[in-house]
Amino acid sequence: MYSVTKRISMIKQPRGGYINKKELMITQLDDGITLNENENMHASLVGLAVDYMTRFMMGAQKEEAFSISLKGAMALDLFTGNKKQSSMKNATSLLADIKGLDKKSITNACKLVGYDVCFRVGVIGYKR
Repeated sequence: MYSVTKRISMIKQPRGGYINKKELMITQLDDGITLNENENMHASLVGLAVDYMTRFMMGAQKEEAFSISLKGAMALDLFTGNKKQSSMKNATSLLADIKGLDKKSITNACKLVGYDVCFRVGVIGYKR
């Protein structure tokens, strides 16, 4: 399965695109709420957390929804030669506390997806 950006890069669009930009109207929506301007989590990790939590909430098993994160934790332990498997234990503990859309579950999902980079890119990209 491809990501949206990967799939769209595989399609050749006609000259000027499918939609004429001049025919579109700009509508700015503002609810008056200011979000945290100093986010401490990369947008890609937020996207992964949303993706995995959506899969889980739609009925997938947690282990299946967060399988890349678990593989990343295992890869980190293997790379560092950690015989106690502390990354995998941490990942398993975070996963066990994901129950739904409560604050603790979302926080744990955000922490857990941090291990994805170890599997997708390599442990060199991992930041604690």
